[in-house]
Amino acid sequence: MATLTEAMALADPHEALAGLVRVFCDFWSSDDALAGLFATAAIDTELAESLALRNERRRMALGVIVRRRGGDEAKQKDVVDLLFALTSFPMFQMLRTGERGADTICALLQPLCSRVLKGESAEGSGAAL
Repeated sequence: MATLTEAMALADPHEALAGLVRVFCDFWSSDDALAGLFATAAIDTELAESLALRNERRRMALGVIVRRRGGDEAKQKDVVDLLFALTSFPMFQMLRTGERGADTICALLQPLCSRVLKGESAEGSGAAL
């Protein structure tokens, strides 16, 4: 997580986002106990609240990056929400199958997150979010 500060310091929003995605892929893969922690949160309200607060810090960081890109504030919220989902532990876990490690997952997520930041639709038509 020490490299999060470095990623957030990058002026270019796409570079900062790529760095943030890398930080979280590395973090989500750093400890196999995270899956158990998130599973326990489903039945432990206090733990769930703690994890939610920590996750909101990720949402705030994404908001900083999205605001650097500029654009319509209402659409920025949608972009932040999509990026928040794409950089979440559940998304990482869903992609972590078979031989797919953190580097491969990161390589899948970075260009997708970049497209979301640009405001492109999933089909790549360029339609703004």
